[in-house]
Amino acid sequence: MPHHTVSQGETVRHIAVRYGVANRRICEAPENRELFKTRGPNVLFEDDQVFVPADETKVVSLACDGVHTLVYRPHQQTVSFQFCRGGIPRGHDPVTWRLDGGQSTEGHLDARGWLRVSAPMQALRLVVVLFPDTDFSEAHTFVLAHLDPSVQARGLQQRLNNIGFCCGAEDGDAAEHTAAALKAFQTAHGLPPTGEPDAVTLALLGRCHEGEPVWR
Repeated sequence: MPHHTVSQGETVRHIAVRYGVANRRICEAPENRELFKTRGPNVLFEDDQVFVPADETKVVSLACDGVHTLVYRPHQQTVSFQFCRGGIPRGHDPVTWRLDGGQSTEGHLDARGWLRVSAPMQALRLVVVLFPDTDFSEAHTFVLAHLDPSVQARGLQQRLNNIGFCCGAEDGDAAEHTAAALKAFQTAHGLPPTGEPDAVTLALLGRCHEGEPVWR
Protein backbone atom coordinates (compact mmCIF):
# COMPACT_ATOMS: atom_id res chain seq x y z
CA MET A 1 0.00 0.00 0.00
CA PRO A 2 1.14 3.62 -0.58
CA HIS A 3 2.40 6.43 1.56
CA HIS A 4 -0.23 9.14 1.59
CA THR A 5 0.81 12.80 1.45
CA VAL A 6 -1.35 14.72 3.93
CA SER A 7 -3.37 17.65 2.59
CA GLN A 8 -4.43 20.63 4.68
CA GLY A 9 -6.91 19.64 7.39
CA GLU A 10 -6.78 15.88 6.79
CA THR A 11 -6.97 13.51 9.74
CA VAL A 12 -6.24 9.80 10.10
CA ARG A 13 -9.98 9.20 9.82
CA HIS A 14 -10.15 11.03 6.47
CA ILE A 15 -7.25 8.94 5.15
CA ALA A 16 -8.77 5.70 6.46
CA VAL A 17 -12.07 6.41 4.69
CA ARG A 18 -10.30 7.30 1.44
CA TYR A 19 -8.40 4.01 1.31
CA GLY A 20 -11.03 1.80 2.96
CA VAL A 21 -8.76 0.99 5.90
CA ALA A 22 -9.57 0.86 9.61
CA ASN A 23 -8.23 3.80 11.63
CA ARG A 24 -6.35 1.55 14.01
CA ARG A 25 -4.49 -0.13 11.14
CA ILE A 26 -2.94 3.22 10.22
CA CYS A 27 -2.25 4.21 13.84
CA GLU A 28 -0.69 0.87 14.73
CA ALA A 29 1.44 0.44 11.58
CA PRO A 30 5.14 0.24 12.52
CA GLU A 31 5.94 2.50 9.58
CA ASN A 32 3.98 5.32 11.29
CA ARG A 33 5.45 4.84 14.77
CA GLU A 34 7.98 7.64 14.45
CA LEU A 35 5.43 10.04 12.92
CA PHE A 36 2.95 9.61 15.79
CA LYS A 37 5.55 9.26 18.53
CA THR A 38 5.62 12.89 19.69
CA ARG A 39 2.26 14.31 18.64
CA GLY A 40 -0.19 11.44 18.36
CA PRO A 41 -2.42 10.43 15.45
CA ASN A 42 -4.84 13.35 15.89
CA VAL A 43 -2.26 15.93 14.77
CA LEU A 44 -1.17 15.77 11.16
CA PHE A 45 0.68 18.49 9.31
CA GLU A 46 0.36 19.30 5.64
CA ASP A 47 2.82 17.21 3.54
CA ASP A 48 3.29 14.57 6.29
CA GLN A 49 3.83 11.09 4.84
CA VAL A 50 1.45 8.51 6.32
CA PHE A 51 1.88 4.82 5.49
CA VAL A 52 -1.44 3.16 4.61
CA PRO A 53 -1.40 -0.61 5.29
CA ALA A 54 -3.68 -3.14 3.65
CA ASP A 55 -6.85 -3.62 5.66
CA GLU A 56 -7.95 -6.91 7.11
CA THR A 57 -10.45 -8.79 4.96
CA LYS A 58 -13.86 -9.13 6.55
CA VAL A 59 -15.56 -12.49 6.00
CA VAL A 60 -19.31 -12.92 6.43
CA SER A 61 -20.81 -16.42 6.55
CA LEU A 62 -24.30 -16.70 5.03
CA ALA A 63 -26.68 -19.55 4.41
CA CYS A 64 -27.00 -20.65 0.79
CA ASP A 65 -30.78 -20.92 0.68
CA GLY A 66 -32.13 -17.49 1.40
CA VAL A 67 -32.05 -13.79 0.65
CA HIS A 68 -29.63 -11.66 2.63
CA THR A 69 -29.40 -7.89 2.93
CA LEU A 70 -26.00 -6.37 3.58
CA VAL A 71 -26.07 -2.72 4.62
CA TYR A 72 -23.17 -0.36 3.99
CA ARG A 73 -23.13 2.60 6.32
CA PRO A 74 -20.94 5.41 4.92
CA HIS A 75 -18.60 7.15 7.32
CA GLN A 76 -20.23 10.29 8.68
CA GLN A 77 -19.04 13.18 10.81
CA THR A 78 -20.98 15.78 12.79
CA VAL A 79 -20.02 19.40 12.20
CA SER A 80 -21.29 21.93 14.74
CA PHE A 81 -21.59 25.71 14.56
CA GLN A 82 -22.90 28.21 17.09
CA PHE A 83 -24.43 31.41 15.72
CA CYS A 84 -24.40 34.49 17.96
CA ARG A 85 -25.18 38.17 17.62
CA GLY A 86 -23.22 40.48 19.90
CA GLY A 87 -22.10 37.46 21.90
CA ILE A 88 -25.70 36.31 22.49
CA PRO A 89 -26.76 32.93 21.02
CA ARG A 90 -29.34 33.19 18.25
CA GLY A 91 -31.75 30.55 19.50
CA HIS A 92 -34.33 28.93 17.20
CA ASP A 93 -33.56 31.02 14.08
CA PRO A 94 -34.75 29.26 10.88
CA VAL A 95 -31.98 27.93 8.63
CA THR A 96 -31.31 25.92 5.51
CA TRP A 97 -28.05 24.16 4.74
CA ARG A 98 -26.51 22.57 1.69
CA LEU A 99 -23.46 20.29 1.45
CA ASP A 100 -21.22 20.51 -1.63
CA GLY A 101 -23.99 22.01 -3.73
CA GLY A 102 -26.40 19.16 -3.01
CA GLN A 103 -30.00 19.19 -1.84
CA SER A 104 -31.01 21.90 0.63
CA THR A 105 -32.22 20.88 4.11
CA GLU A 106 -34.46 23.02 6.32
CA GLY A 107 -34.33 23.34 10.08
CA HIS A 108 -33.78 25.63 13.06
CA LEU A 109 -30.93 26.49 15.37
CA ASP A 110 -31.33 25.02 18.83
CA ALA A 111 -32.02 27.12 21.93
CA ARG A 112 -28.33 28.09 22.25
CA GLY A 113 -27.80 28.92 18.60
CA TRP A 114 -26.17 25.62 17.62
CA LEU A 115 -26.56 23.91 14.27
CA ARG A 116 -25.31 20.32 14.03
CA VAL A 117 -25.08 18.76 10.61
CA SER A 118 -24.27 15.13 9.77
CA ALA A 119 -21.94 15.10 6.77
CA PRO A 120 -19.89 12.53 4.84
CA MET A 121 -16.20 12.51 5.71
CA GLN A 122 -15.44 13.61 2.14
CA ALA A 123 -17.64 16.75 2.36
CA LEU A 124 -15.71 19.95 1.64
CA ARG A 125 -18.15 22.86 1.72
CA LEU A 126 -21.25 23.70 3.77
CA VAL A 127 -23.46 26.69 3.00
CA VAL A 128 -25.82 27.79 5.79
CA VAL A 129 -28.53 30.40 5.20
CA LEU A 130 -30.22 32.06 8.15
CA PHE A 131 -33.77 33.35 7.60
CA PRO A 132 -33.94 31.91 4.07
CA ASP A 133 -36.37 33.38 1.54
CA THR A 134 -36.55 36.72 3.36
CA ASP A 135 -35.15 40.17 2.63
CA PHE A 136 -32.73 39.84 5.55
CA SER A 137 -31.36 36.35 4.85
CA GLU A 138 -27.71 35.67 5.72
CA ALA A 139 -25.54 33.19 3.85
CA HIS A 140 -22.45 31.71 5.50
CA THR A 141 -20.00 29.38 3.76
CA PHE A 142 -17.86 26.96 5.77
CA VAL A 143 -14.89 25.11 4.31
CA LEU A 144 -14.64 21.67 5.91
CA ALA A 145 -11.50 19.61 6.52
CA HIS A 146 -9.19 22.61 6.18
CA LEU A 147 -8.33 23.27 9.84
CA ASP A 148 -4.61 23.06 10.61
CA PRO A 149 -3.24 21.96 14.02
CA SER A 150 -3.26 24.82 16.54
CA VAL A 151 0.51 24.54 17.04
CA GLN A 152 0.95 25.83 13.49
CA ALA A 153 0.59 29.54 12.80
CA ARG A 154 -2.21 29.07 10.25
CA GLY A 155 -4.14 26.79 12.62
CA LEU A 156 -3.84 29.42 15.35
CA GLN A 157 -5.14 32.12 12.98
CA GLN A 158 -8.02 29.94 11.83
CA ARG A 159 -9.24 29.32 15.37
CA LEU A 160 -8.94 32.96 16.41
CA ASN A 161 -10.89 34.12 13.35
CA ASN A 162 -13.52 31.42 13.81
CA ILE A 163 -14.39 32.52 17.35
CA GLY A 164 -14.40 36.24 16.63
CA PHE A 165 -10.86 37.39 17.50
CA CYS A 166 -10.00 38.64 14.02
CA CYS A 167 -6.36 38.42 13.03
CA GLY A 168 -6.65 39.01 9.29
CA ALA A 169 -5.38 36.67 6.60
CA GLU A 170 -4.84 33.01 7.48
CA ASP A 171 -1.47 32.96 5.79
CA GLY A 172 0.72 31.26 8.38
CA ASP A 173 2.52 34.51 9.23
CA ALA A 174 1.84 34.86 12.95
CA ALA A 175 3.03 38.45 13.21
CA GLU A 176 1.53 41.72 14.49
CA HIS A 177 -2.20 41.15 13.79
CA THR A 178 -2.14 37.59 15.09
CA ALA A 179 -0.33 38.62 18.28
CA ALA A 180 -2.87 41.41 18.85
CA ALA A 181 -5.79 38.98 18.36
CA LEU A 182 -4.16 36.49 20.70
CA LYS A 183 -3.68 39.20 23.34
CA ALA A 184 -7.36 40.10 23.05
CA PHE A 185 -8.30 36.43 23.49
CA GLN A 186 -6.03 36.08 26.52
CA THR A 187 -7.41 39.26 28.10
CA ALA A 188 -11.01 38.12 27.53
CA HIS A 189 -10.29 34.86 29.32
CA GLY A 190 -8.26 36.16 32.25
CA LEU A 191 -4.82 35.09 31.00
CA PRO A 192 -1.69 37.27 30.93
CA PRO A 193 -1.86 39.15 27.58
CA THR A 194 1.52 38.05 26.27
CA GLY A 195 0.44 37.48 22.67
CA GLU A 196 2.36 34.20 22.78
CA PRO A 197 0.70 30.86 21.97
CA ASP A 198 1.81 29.05 25.12
CA ALA A 199 0.40 25.65 26.11
CA VAL A 200 -2.25 27.06 28.48
CA THR A 201 -3.49 29.52 25.85
CA LEU A 202 -3.63 26.89 23.10
CA ALA A 203 -5.54 24.46 25.33
CA LEU A 204 -8.11 27.13 26.22
CA LEU A 205 -8.37 28.24 22.59
CA GLY A 206 -9.06 24.65 21.58
CA ARG A 207 -11.82 24.31 24.15
CA CYS A 208 -13.45 27.57 23.07
CA HIS A 209 -13.23 26.60 19.42
CA GLU A 210 -14.93 23.28 20.12
CA GLY A 211 -17.75 25.07 21.93
CA GLU A 212 -16.97 23.88 25.45
CA PRO A 213 -18.06 26.22 28.29
CA VAL A 214 -15.14 28.12 29.77
CA TRP A 215 -15.42 29.44 33.31
CA ARG A 216 -13.67 32.69 34.03
